[in-house]
Amino acid sequence: MLFRHRCKILFFSFNKFAGELVEDISKLCAEDENLDDKELYIVDERGLNISELIARADMMFEVDAIVIDDISGIFDYWDKRRSKIFKKLKSYAVKHNILVIVSGMEEKKVKNHKNADLMLISDRNCLGGCCDTIFFLDDSMTTDDGAGVWMSILRSRIDGSGLSVLFDYRHSQFHEY
Repeated sequence: MLFRHRCKILFFSFNKFAGELVEDISKLCAEDENLDDKELYIVDERGLNISELIARADMMFEVDAIVIDDISGIFDYWDKRRSKIFKKLKSYAVKHNILVIVSGMEEKKVKNHKNADLMLISDRNCLGGCCDTIFFLDDSMTTDDGAGVWMSILRSRIDGSGLSVLFDYRHSQFHEY
């Protein structure tokens, strides 16, 4: 089967370096004793759209988080489809009370865009406090650095802190959002 039941974190990667990132994350997971009872399933699916991603996530059982790595690899999210796509993702996250992590969006576009539907997924309060959303601001990092960032996020979720943040690669620090 493509998916394993009781997968805790479903990681969709659309990055051309997905294979390297997967390898780095897998190594870090193996070395971290706090992650022994957690499962991480990673899918390299460039070209998959959000509707298909949600359909695949529905095949999972007890998913704690969906990670979409480099969403810019899926579609131009400033086109006419963006409203419907983000509404679907927001609705799924709230319905299932899961963490959604999205990378590949620029800070200024998230903050300045007037489309309320897009802002819904960037604002924890708009989600009714049901889930957290994390945006990566740029991709000027190596795969080693990227794996470390992902692991920090996964650890924070596992520890129960449930961060809702913007991560700024350029300054290598977390910002509460």
